[in-house]
Amino acid sequence: MFKKRLIIIGVIILFFALIYTLIPAHAFLSYATNNYRWNEHNIGISGAQIKDLIFDPNHNGTLYLVGSKGVYKTTDNGDTWVEKNTGLPASKTGINLLLDSSSDILYAVSYDAAGDQSFVYKTVDGGDHWVFASSGTSIPGYDGTGSKSYLSGATLESGSPQTLFAGTIIGGWHGGVFKSSDGAATWTQIAGSNIAGSGIGNDAWPLTIDSVNTNKMFAGTAYDGVFISQDGGYHWAHCAGTTGQIYALTIDPTDSNRIYAGGDYGLYLSSDAGSHWTLANQISGIVKAISVNPTNSQIVYLGIEGKGLWKSENYGASFTNLGSTTITINKIAVDQASPQNLFLATQSNGVYSSNDGGQTLILKNNGLPITVEARIIKSDSLGNLYAAVWGKGFYGSQNQGKDWELLSQATDILDFEIVPSNPQVIFYSGTSVMKSIDNGRNWQVLFTPSSDYLWALATDSFNPQNLFTAGNGGKMYKSSDNGQTWTQKMSFAPNGRVMDIQIDPTDSNRVYAAAYGYFWKSEDGGETWVQKTAGLTGTYANRGRYLAIDPLEPNIIYYDTQYGGIFRSDDYGENWNKLNLALGGGSPILNNIIIDSSDHAKIYVADYLAKRIYFSADKGENWETFEALGLPESLDALYWTWQDNIEPARFYAGFFYGGIYAFENYIADLTTSAVSASDLNGSPLEREDEVEYILNLVNSGWKDGDQISIEDNFSSFLDFVTGSIELDGEPLTQYTLNGNKISLALAKVQAKTNLQISLKYKVKADATEGGIVTNSFSITSEEDPAGIQFNSPNLTIVIVDNQPPTGSIAINSGSAYTTSVGNNILSLQATDDYSPEAEMQMMIANTSDFSNTTWEPFTASESWTLTPGEGTKTVYVKYMDSHGNVSPVYSDSIIYDPQVILTSVTAAGLSVDVDAGVYETMQRKPVFSGISDAGAQIIIKVLTALIQVILTADDDGYWSWIPAEDLSIGQHLVEISAQDMAGNTASLKFYLKIATSSTENQKNTDAANDPAQLPKTGWVGFSLIFGIISVTGCILGWLIYRKNSRV
Repeated sequence: MFKKRLIIIGVIILFFALIYTLIPAHAFLSYATNNYRWNEHNIGISGAQIKDLIFDPNHNGTLYLVGSKGVYKTTDNGDTWVEKNTGLPASKTGINLLLDSSSDILYAVSYDAAGDQSFVYKTVDGGDHWVFASSGTSIPGYDGTGSKSYLSGATLESGSPQTLFAGTIIGGWHGGVFKSSDGAATWTQIAGSNIAGSGIGNDAWPLTIDSVNTNKMFAGTAYDGVFISQDGGYHWAHCAGTTGQIYALTIDPTDSNRIYAGGDYGLYLSSDAGSHWTLANQISGIVKAISVNPTNSQIVYLGIEGKGLWKSENYGASFTNLGSTTITINKIAVDQASPQNLFLATQSNGVYSSNDGGQTLILKNNGLPITVEARIIKSDSLGNLYAAVWGKGFYGSQNQGKDWELLSQATDILDFEIVPSNPQVIFYSGTSVMKSIDNGRNWQVLFTPSSDYLWALATDSFNPQNLFTAGNGGKMYKSSDNGQTWTQKMSFAPNGRVMDIQIDPTDSNRVYAAAYGYFWKSEDGGETWVQKTAGLTGTYANRGRYLAIDPLEPNIIYYDTQYGGIFRSDDYGENWNKLNLALGGGSPILNNIIIDSSDHAKIYVADYLAKRIYFSADKGENWETFEALGLPESLDALYWTWQDNIEPARFYAGFFYGGIYAFENYIADLTTSAVSASDLNGSPLEREDEVEYILNLVNSGWKDGDQISIEDNFSSFLDFVTGSIELDGEPLTQYTLNGNKISLALAKVQAKTNLQISLKYKVKADATEGGIVTNSFSITSEEDPAGIQFNSPNLTIVIVDNQPPTGSIAINSGSAYTTSVGNNILSLQATDDYSPEAEMQMMIANTSDFSNTTWEPFTASESWTLTPGEGTKTVYVKYMDSHGNVSPVYSDSIIYDPQVILTSVTAAGLSVDVDAGVYETMQRKPVFSGISDAGAQIIIKVLTALIQVILTADDDGYWSWIPAEDLSIGQHLVEISAQDMAGNTASLKFYLKIATSSTENQKNTDAANDPAQLPKTGWVGFSLIFGIISVTGCILGWLIYRKNSRV
């Protein structure tokens, strides 16, 4: 045999990180098919919020971090991160981590499921399982009632792994310092606002302990700078010269006299164990993180809010910025074994690493959750996609969001507009109105109102020089010179935030606005405004949010609200009707409205808190819930939805703490290099040939730890042999093969997209000639059990079939006899390895030469007529498969027996041949005999004597019987019947008279038949009975008389 190779190139957009949907999936009336679902599209957008990060000194390459989505662990220096949240609360919002390096015990401070308390949790197995370890950290409120735990972090005492301290940063509640001496099994408050004389209030975090003198501790506070304790945390004193909130405290590991404190006012330094403090003049900004090189303490690193990483090489006397000028760093971790290796935990950029002391930084976010706020997503007329990510910047994508590029660090965008006639020109509003002429890479300030956030922006497609903006202050501003000058329109006075401005696409004189103050309308290009409220009924109808104008019927306008539902106007906003959007229950906060570009009767609206999109196919009269398959439950609020300009079936959604998702066809293309077996090396596909399928899967968002299962759905013609997997050309070995199913876990896949899977099969030895192998592959993940499926080209198996079918035949289910020539039922069976019964034929005959018979389609049952005449009959059959192979002849026989005989019957030597005749004999034990079929069952009944016997005729059919006892004198009725093996029956009845002599017999007969004798016998009986009754009556009468006479 020879090998063949079938290469199937399936360019497939797979969707992993798919767990169950946020809502029950309703039918998506417009585009819902099995090929569409939501897929995360955040490549290029970094955004994990990390609060703390620590090295594990006992395990090279192992680090732990905690943030807004819980605890994650890496064992390969940050190349991949794996979630470690089993046992932690549902909120998984972590604050702080600490590691007991002597025993691999890890502690975390994390919020509870409700998010309003924080507790200590503990793990002894590297984060695989966490348990509650915060008994005693709850304390009452100021009024003495209630009990809550508000820990902000915990730390270990050096050299005493069972001793831990925890502190609080709290407002409106008691708090302070807590201590555990038993490895967090129990806690006791030792200082704080409710402990008189302790010297510290309810704010006591961060905490750090002198490794030389463990009684000396330092605490940061929310308002008053640094405090010091000299007795192990029981009593505290303020450190003069420090003030404001302190975020970071570090003691030099080589000199405990040198202490650093970072806070609201910069960096505080002490070189005398905390007795005196000075403020580093060079540092301006809020210092959030401090770390000292453990082997060269002259090197000090700072993280300054919004200003990146800074480095000092002279104990903090001066600092140099290392280039990361915009990120906010919450923690700097230095590798004790290799101090050049740094890891940075950032507020919104995830994790950075450096192997050169911070000179170059590399993002290490593979496997970490995205926690950015994607507020606005729009595309231009060329299909380029843009996204405003709050606090991160302005991003662009040229491949439908599969990859994003940070175009600029415009972090305050609340709305933006792309000029349709010149898509390089983009305006945005936030704290100012800004303009870009290079697709958002650089921006020019156009207008900055005083103390206002500008939520709404509109550009006039007819007159591009006209711009509108409005915001929190409820003021409408217009520019008629491309943003150079602005004027406030005083007639616009909603007295609340303006969320949206829309200009009629058919008449730019009509301008509309949605505000916390109802719907507003201008018919003179925004110069004058009028509030329109007719029909806007309900408590929250005044909280306008977004608008949409039907481009084909501009008289139709949609207006949605916060809590008040959605309305439609059919007369340019003069009158409104509330639409019946009741899905999901409650009153939703609705975001932007989309009118389908391919069918203006279809509209979509986003629900902010419920994280749903609602869909109507009839202008809002009836609603369905848009398909949610692929949206993880962990996503927070839904900010924005957008329909792709080029591909109307494609949608985008922006989430709070979730980034960007696209609703898309995951099968982008499927091509083949071979369409049938004959194309493979020019030869047919034969038994035991090998076939190789190669699947090239292209994914825009692989994540570490994705659990993938690939299972073929072949017909029975192929056996799975083996498989191999490569990711961007690198072999993957961590997978399992189970039959025809491959399971693998992805790792180290950041920025890698091509997964090539080779699957090898062998044609079975008994595969059917001409059989069609209909191949499909199912690709699923643990988070997406529904998975996807795609088909490869069919293969035709060409096999020479020279094997005849086999079969059988049975007459009347195998009976030995039949009583009829016709209507005999033949049970037929035929099997063939390559031909189904429907393709087979049969030939049936009463003779072995099959003369005068023809082939006919196979049937499993046939009514058949035997040849005439009694005796053994044989029926013959043979079968032929679809390839002309003829089976051996099969046969079955049956005995045709139409009747049973009962002849030569004698009784006491008298020939009995007349049914119901009377025969006389003097023999008291007469002999009965006769002839029947061999083996027939003979039943003899002497009815008057209650005798019945059953005999079996011998091989000659002869039978006989002699009564065991004498028959009584008189006449007997005798019945003799016979039944042969075919079930045929025959019978004979006659009378047999038994007498001692002929004279006596005659007398007895005469007496018995003399009618004169019968009355006499009857009269005697009657007389006897009458006499008995008379006597009985006399006795009863006498007894009654005697009784009455006594009375």
